Amino acid sequence: MKTQLLHLLAYEHWANREMIKALEQAGNPPMRALQIMAHILWAQQLWLARMLGEVPFIAIWEEIPLFWMAETADRNHNRMRTFLEGHTDESLLQPIEYQTSQGKPYTNTAEDILMHLSHH
Repeated sequence: MKTQLLHLLAYEHWANREMIKALEQAGNPPMRALQIMAHILWAQQLWLARMLGEVPFIAIWEEIPLFWMAETADRNHNRMRTFLEGHTDESLLQPIEYQTSQGKPYTNTAEDILMHLSHH
């Protein structure tokens, strides 16, 4: 499964970069498109923090200036890839405990989280 997740991660990064490039070329992109792209990028950081046992410091609907999106996408991708490469198929199935955005305790696996992100 790790190999499949690495492929999905690479595809997700490509798709994010293509969307960011389209937003940049649009000149005056729709605000909703910028909000959704920012949400995708912040959600990646939130889920990575949860998988690393860190306290997330961002809100998933916070704005990101368009000129920061490509750098943010690259940074997220590199951090996710490093996280994933440091695990085995078995370790990706270990439970991860975290709190939801509403403060409720929850448990999931890294495999499930990464699959969710690839389809987010």
